Amino acid sequence: MQEKTLISIKSKQLLKQINDDYSVYQLIPGRFNLDSKKTIEEILTSISALRESEIKFENKCFVYEKLNPVYYEVLYKDEKIFFNYVVPEKHEQLLINKIDKVFKRATLKKLDDDYFSAFKDKHYCSFYQKRHFMFSLNCDYREEGLIEGMLSALGSINKEDKVLLQIGILPVNDDWKDDWSKAYKKYRKGEEVEVKRNMFFAIADTIFDYTDKISDVVLESTLNQKVENEKKDDRMNGVGRYSTKGSSFNKITYPGFQVQIKLFCDNSERILYYGKIFDGIFKVLNTQADQELSISKAKINKLDVRKFDFEYNKNIFSSKELSVFMQMPNMRLQMEYKDQLKSIEVIETKIPEELMNGSISIGKTTYKGNEIETYWSKDKNILALPKVIIGPMNAGKSEYTKNFIVNASKNGDSVIVFDYIMNCEMSNKLLAHLDNYIVFDLSEDFKLFALAYPEVQPDENSVWDRLKTANILSRQTEFLINSLSIEPLSPRMSRYLDAACKIVYIYKGAKISDVIEVLTNHEIRRKYIDKALQSCCFGDEDSEIIDMLSLNEYDKNGNLNGTKDIKIDGITDRVNIILKDIYLRVMMKAKIDYTQHFGKWIDEGKVIIIQIPEHTFTNKQIKDTLVTYFMSRIWLSVLRRQKVNRLCHVVFDETSQIPVCASLLSNIITEARKFKVGFYFTIHYLKQFKVLLNSIKSAGVSYMLLAGVEKDNISALEEEIDPYVVEDVLKLKPFHSLNVINYGNQYAKFVSHLPEIIK
Repeated sequence: MQEKTLISIKSKQLLKQINDDYSVYQLIPGRFNLDSKKTIEEILTSISALRESEIKFENKCFVYEKLNPVYYEVLYKDEKIFFNYVVPEKHEQLLINKIDKVFKRATLKKLDDDYFSAFKDKHYCSFYQKRHFMFSLNCDYREEGLIEGMLSALGSINKEDKVLLQIGILPVNDDWKDDWSKAYKKYRKGEEVEVKRNMFFAIADTIFDYTDKISDVVLESTLNQKVENEKKDDRMNGVGRYSTKGSSFNKITYPGFQVQIKLFCDNSERILYYGKIFDGIFKVLNTQADQELSISKAKINKLDVRKFDFEYNKNIFSSKELSVFMQMPNMRLQMEYKDQLKSIEVIETKIPEELMNGSISIGKTTYKGNEIETYWSKDKNILALPKVIIGPMNAGKSEYTKNFIVNASKNGDSVIVFDYIMNCEMSNKLLAHLDNYIVFDLSEDFKLFALAYPEVQPDENSVWDRLKTANILSRQTEFLINSLSIEPLSPRMSRYLDAACKIVYIYKGAKISDVIEVLTNHEIRRKYIDKALQSCCFGDEDSEIIDMLSLNEYDKNGNLNGTKDIKIDGITDRVNIILKDIYLRVMMKAKIDYTQHFGKWIDEGKVIIIQIPEHTFTNKQIKDTLVTYFMSRIWLSVLRRQKVNRLCHVVFDETSQIPVCASLLSNIITEARKFKVGFYFTIHYLKQFKVLLNSIKSAGVSYMLLAGVEKDNISALEEEIDPYVVEDVLKLKPFHSLNVINYGNQYAKFVSHLPEIIK
């Protein structure tokens, strides 16, 4: 703000002048947001409210604060077009907040350097209203003729030239409406409503108008007069000029602005050429209108700052007329001129504070010109909700997953990674960035694991605990055995398997191989039945004992000599699959290593990587069984944790390859948050989830849809991604994602660039 003393006596200020400084903002329109005329009229209404008295008396001194117009400018430079607002600093915060609010999907960016100095000592021409401001331009711009003309001008502007269309906007008080009324009364009488270009005639006209209004008839208040009155007026005046358009008559109902339209060019030799081009563009406003714009002779701009000229005859525009000049290009025009016009290609949304601070990055997003790093919530209960990363090959899923795991580990969380894709390249590359980790390559270290559940062992001093533990492990064993076949066990087979599990798992150190031997070997079965009866866990009348005894086969003399195999053939068929696979067979025989405890590792915050490489495990069924076995161990470990403080993320890729494990997950995923377990999935298609999909949706899932995702995936989540639409996601740039992030019973939806690759 600049202050200048105009009158002073003995160093005491009596009159001073204040001139405000200006700030320049570039408006980048949103491609998929159709900003209507009403949005611009809202801005103009705010500008209109800023008008105040130019002369004030403050601290015993008169202060003359010149009214500061707002400038709307369209800059043509380097074969591109830019839309700018130039606002006085005094009202900067208010106006910028209003523009920012009105153009919700656009970005308003403050420019450090003002381009206007390039037009100093260069020529410009002005455009003014040809007729009295009582008459209106065509305000119907539904076909967007003016903005389309402005864009088409790009083809006629030399790439070395800078051209600036400047529209100065100065709010005026309601006196202009009185002037409008006087002019309209003259017009209704058939008198000429003249535009005064000379100061003397402008002053004289004001005096005569003042005298004349004493005898004037009250102005008719509506445009729709009775037909009889119109015919009478025609006869009285004899001039057929009373077909005033509705836009002219309604002009008085809107706020008024004194407007200055100038066209600058840094190449003075071509200013008239460009002036004629824009004169032609403005003709679209003449169509079916009472008003039109005329072009003036070229003048020299001697200043490096903007100036609002004094005018004898003011160009008064209504907010509705003025908003036509300030209209933003719609999506069609933005697409057509995408190389010459910078626009926000996808919707930008405000990021909640909960996602602006954290340890695990989602990516960088942009909102209103500001780059913001976004994170998953720090709240463990929210972070434990499931996450689904969807995208095609080479979209960035693996790299983002590595980033997620590394950051989660640094955050102190435990992470369990199942890597059964190809030769485990993802997890192998991950190791260089981890400190606290364990790797189990089942193709090499299979001897380290026994098919057992060391994390869940009974207290042999408590009958109830022994039965409870046996009940838990029988469910897991049945699930594992079922994983070896597409068809589940029959109810009868399931009953025999359950009975065998119950009498085996009441003892510490029991393994799945013990259960199989009880079912298939009559001598071992007899031994376990006797022990179960002696333990007081079961009695002769219990169904488990009865079912086990019913498997015994006797010879003619009544001697026990075998097992009725037909009763358990469904189970033995599945066991044969285990015995055929060398890895599972060794695991069946391996001794239990009680140091291998998932619950302990989780509490220590370790990253546990379980590698099941495809070059070794070619049978998808075996792979599914292994993943199901480990997942059941992990879940049992989680259930038995004494302190549920540390969060554990469990990472899966392509769950379509592990359908049985997916079925297990569908039964537990809604409970996982209680135990601080967060499931993380990467997939190509939502259909890969199959039975798991509904469970995931009901568990408060978050989505990241990566660029290149199939249209069917997007359509399936059409409701979830609103206000984004399918086209938004299809137009994502490489390595960007549309995120639908749960941050506590509410969702943030935004587009972000994936985090930098960990190298």
